[in-house]
Amino acid sequence: MSAGRTYRVLGRLCGVDVSNNIARISTLAETVNEYRIRSFRRHPTAISVLAVLAVLSSLLWVYWILTHLLHGTNIFLAIGLVIVQAYAIVSLMLSLTYRLAARRRRDPVLHPPRHWPTIDVFITTYDEEPELLFPTIVSAKELDGEHKVWVLDDGRRESVGELARSLGVGYLTRPDNSHAKAGNINHALEMTDGELILTLDADHVVLPSMLTDLVGLFDDASVALVQTPHEFANTDSVQHYSRFRHEQSLFFRVLMESKDEMNAAFWCGSAAILRRSALLEIGGVAVETVAEDYHTSIKLIKKGWTTRYVNTTYVLGMAPGDLNSYLIQRDRWARGNLSVLRSVDNPLIAKGLSLKQRIAFSESLFAYGSGVMRLLLLLVLVLTLTTGQIPISATVDDLVFLWLPAFLLNEFVFSLLAQGYSLNPEFLHFETLTMEIFTKAWKAVIFRKTNRSFKVTPKTTKDTGGISALYQLKWVIAITCLLVVGVVGQFTGFVPRLPGLADWLVPLLAIIEIRRMLRTMLLVSGRRQQRFHYRVDCLVPCELLLTEPQTAKVDGTVVNVSLAGAGVVANTELSVAPGTQVVVVMRFDGDSVQCAGEVRSIKARTLGILFTDLSVDDRYKIVQYTYANDFRSLLIDSSQGDIGKAAFAELQNEDPPLHILAPLSDSEKVKDIAG
Repeated sequence: MSAGRTYRVLGRLCGVDVSNNIARISTLAETVNEYRIRSFRRHPTAISVLAVLAVLSSLLWVYWILTHLLHGTNIFLAIGLVIVQAYAIVSLMLSLTYRLAARRRRDPVLHPPRHWPTIDVFITTYDEEPELLFPTIVSAKELDGEHKVWVLDDGRRESVGELARSLGVGYLTRPDNSHAKAGNINHALEMTDGELILTLDADHVVLPSMLTDLVGLFDDASVALVQTPHEFANTDSVQHYSRFRHEQSLFFRVLMESKDEMNAAFWCGSAAILRRSALLEIGGVAVETVAEDYHTSIKLIKKGWTTRYVNTTYVLGMAPGDLNSYLIQRDRWARGNLSVLRSVDNPLIAKGLSLKQRIAFSESLFAYGSGVMRLLLLLVLVLTLTTGQIPISATVDDLVFLWLPAFLLNEFVFSLLAQGYSLNPEFLHFETLTMEIFTKAWKAVIFRKTNRSFKVTPKTTKDTGGISALYQLKWVIAITCLLVVGVVGQFTGFVPRLPGLADWLVPLLAIIEIRRMLRTMLLVSGRRQQRFHYRVDCLVPCELLLTEPQTAKVDGTVVNVSLAGAGVVANTELSVAPGTQVVVVMRFDGDSVQCAGEVRSIKARTLGILFTDLSVDDRYKIVQYTYANDFRSLLIDSSQGDIGKAAFAELQNEDPPLHILAPLSDSEKVKDIAG
């Protein structure tokens, strides 16, 4: 059997489609997911009752374990199992609390402001390329309502300064990088005077209506912050489950609405509007930790300010494209947020917070324990297999009437409370990915060794997958190998045999975990993303102007495009080689864009083209077309309720109207092979 065929077979066994190098959720899984979403919305009371039953059954199971600690069990393994179960119970109780809070919440009423305030738009950047910044600056300039745009460049790069000046926006820099992003914003606060501040990351392209929709909420003089969700253009990123569901969807679409009801919605660094006077009252953006957004929010609420959350998409950013970028980002979040526990603003003890606010802020820190608990559970399983010691001594009746109800209820209720934004296999996958970095983050904060350096998440990266990706999952590989050794040892007898039911049950559980771990490894190693710049899928008519081997004009279709290049399918066979100079003339709704480029790859009639010369006007048109298209796709297909539908209805009435493309089906997509 060939290596490729072996890889595909392993993928099928682990529930992973590796044919296109990205994970795809099966039709059955998506159907079940839709059922869960509908069920949650139609039967909220029944789901709350199920959640209470799940908590009670779990408590009964933990009580049984504690009362049978000395019945032929290893007390250390039993304690480890109890800790994992206790964490699951608290998580479920917090989820139920959020569910009850969300039922009381009312969507904020959006309205025009009584008077239009002065507004500064801060675009923070450090080492992002001008090609990434260009769409963000353009979209910020195009925001409706009077405002000023500032590029805050902590990289002090002349190329970024030239870009800002060419687009007619302000450019601010400073002599050092003290306190990273927080220091960058605080420096800009000294240099500007807008009453409100919209913060955008370097890769966050913003919808024109964001200011006109949200500024009215600041008519309430107590509001210091209005936060909106983060959505992402590169829907094939390492954190995406499917086109419109990703690891952060649960947080932004479910948890933040509940935090809003508790007046504990917090700043997420970007896609948010803040009141300058509120920031100045607390001494500016918090610099004590690298979690400046989370930490600043606690300080604002301690001072009596109100924060609001609007569950409508106004920005499209770039999610971590490869595993390394993902782990860097999550490691910074974990170390930064957990280090707040070492400060006077620890939400558990800080003065000025209500009980609901303490719960809401502490839950965000508690969530970083999920990877640690996953690791602890796997270690208990490994030690049980290899030592012959058992954490519990249960009969069939104990398992059927105590453990099984608790297990099934927990699995089912979690999916329902997640409202379909995260399925259990997906949640386990990301727990497995983060168990090493989250464990190290907790160790750092406990032993006061939290690294306060700020590592920017890489935005333009390639993902080669394979061994380089697996190398970053050393703990996952090591535990998988230990589980395999333990299972083989139980069947061959070179490790102590397990007693009673454990003789077959524990190896069975280990095989299930091995499959889960292999699934995670296949997902990350099977990814391939060879471009530095994300391209938007589209179907745009074009002309190819060729000079080699002879002058020719060929009609074709642009199937994906970015400021860096495009994939083009010609209507006829072409005889060109990589390196050939070409001009692509794209037609956007009666307008045209002329892009000089170089053929980088060709397969049949599909050309991968790298742009070598684009005017500012043409770059502007490409940005307006591609990101408008992606925003419309997002608003059409994602379940955002009435607010999202209203936003889409407004976009359709724009003058002049922009071309709208629904997401392409698999049969319509033509994948180019450009590097």
